[in-house]
Amino acid sequence: MKTETTANSAFGRLNPGDEAKLVLELTATEANSIEGRVLEKIDETNYRRTNDTSRVSYDSTTRLVMGKASDVHNGAVVHVTSKMGNDRVLHASQIVILTGYVKVQ
Repeated sequence: MKTETTANSAFGRLNPGDEAKLVLELTATEANSIEGRVLEKIDETNYRRTNDTSRVSYDSTTRLVMGKASDVHNGAVVHVTSKMGNDRVLHASQIVILTGYVKVQ
């Protein structure tokens, strides 16, 4: 199993079962999915916006860390740990709320 921590161009190379970790600035939230602009890490507390976006599905088994469900909204910054599914969709196993802890440029 490989792990990718980069933007959409790398996600195309993921096989089902491969893990992907990404930081997103959310632009859309729905009942079972989030979408956002992929952020690139500058240092521990600073991130830069990229031109890439990603959509990730989640469900009731997805762990939510450093926040609660209401913290997952447009404009929120989240770190997502996910796996590529057989359906070629990223499925989140964990979402960490980073809003208020990091700055986006």
